[in-house]
Amino acid sequence: MTFWINADYEGWFTEFAIRNRGYGLTTKGKRAVLTEANLRTVYWWHRKIIPKHFDSVARSRYHYQRRKKRYRGIKQDLAAGKEVYVKGQLIPPERIKKAGRVDIVRSGRTEQQAEAPTPVRATPNRAVAVLRVPRHILRRPSAGRPDQAAEIKKLTKAEQEQLVRIWKKTFLAAVRTFGSSIVTVRKRFVSRSGGGLV
Repeated sequence: MTFWINADYEGWFTEFAIRNRGYGLTTKGKRAVLTEANLRTVYWWHRKIIPKHFDSVARSRYHYQRRKKRYRGIKQDLAAGKEVYVKGQLIPPERIKKAGRVDIVRSGRTEQQAEAPTPVRATPNRAVAVLRVPRHILRRPSAGRPDQAAEIKKLTKAEQEQLVRIWKKTFLAAVRTFGSSIVTVRKRFVSRSGGGLV
């Protein structure tokens, strides 16, 4: 399952140059700053937001598709150690995590895999994290079956805003840190009349 970000930074480098008397970042410097901002933002998403999808209020926070009452009951009964019959057949005992009350959690394998450290590939244009999750999470949703992959990737508006803040903060810190070593010399503009510097 892949999660990626793509930030809109149009005009930021121009603004930086305007505020620094015409000095701007080199192409190499721009790439370094953007790559760092993308990388840190996706790492932050993985460490801070992914775990929230596996807590007891995830359904109301992310507006997950409501699970069928019968399924919820079976899961909670199995978690409580009760004997459960479906269509006259006894369901084998199963170890259910979190009392069976968290939609995306059953055995806990999805949570464990999604939260496991994962490499993030970052470029100046984007960053990608590939979460390893059980195959059933990636199945296409059918009628009545929730899209669990989409649910795990959902963000609240506040989380989206937080990611933007993390990106901007990292971007600006990187510009300050690398600023003097990756700035270009002020460009010389010659007027069309051949007059000299403008």
